[in-house]
Amino acid sequence: MFIIADGYGRMTGILKFQHFFVDIRCIFTAFMHQTMTAYPEQPPIDSAFCAFAFDGLKLALSRLPARWQKPALRSATVFWLILLLLSLGAASLGAYHNLVANREINGPFDEYSYDLYEFIRDETPAEAVIVFVRPRAMRLFTNRDSFMTENCADLPRGDYVALNEKVGAIGQIPPEQITACPGVTLTEVFNNRRFTVYRVGP
Repeated sequence: MFIIADGYGRMTGILKFQHFFVDIRCIFTAFMHQTMTAYPEQPPIDSAFCAFAFDGLKLALSRLPARWQKPALRSATVFWLILLLLSLGAASLGAYHNLVANREINGPFDEYSYDLYEFIRDETPAEAVIVFVRPRAMRLFTNRDSFMTENCADLPRGDYVALNEKVGAIGQIPPEQITACPGVTLTEVFNNRRFTVYRVGP
């Protein structure tokens, strides 16, 4: 409600800026499966919505009768402080639970991913094309061209296929079905329990 009030009150170039964030959030919500494959971490746009809501709240307070503005401002300040404390508390509690549980880091810097990238760098030609669910990470850490696919027909376009055993069918051919792809020969050349790499072709 306050976001709408903020946009209504400005009606200038900032409105286009707000439309951008609203459109991005709608896209990520409508195409959650596809965007989570390419962007596992959603872009930090919720903070922008909070800023818009705060501006809208100030606009709404300015439209109140003068005698109500100060009490309403104090109430709004208390509300935002409580919201901030709750957010900090939730973040701190989550961090504490991760430390207590000795939560492992999963991502491009964990030991399994490092082993995969090291193998790709050392054991594949520099011009090799890797089929991988995270093509940008593959390019960054190995300097190899890479693309993502869920279709068996695309495998001949690559020289190697690297499968993440934890991802399943999201953004890649399911590991349990990869060897059944017709018209392509796959030879396993690497496995470290998290990743399996196949060479495409003879």
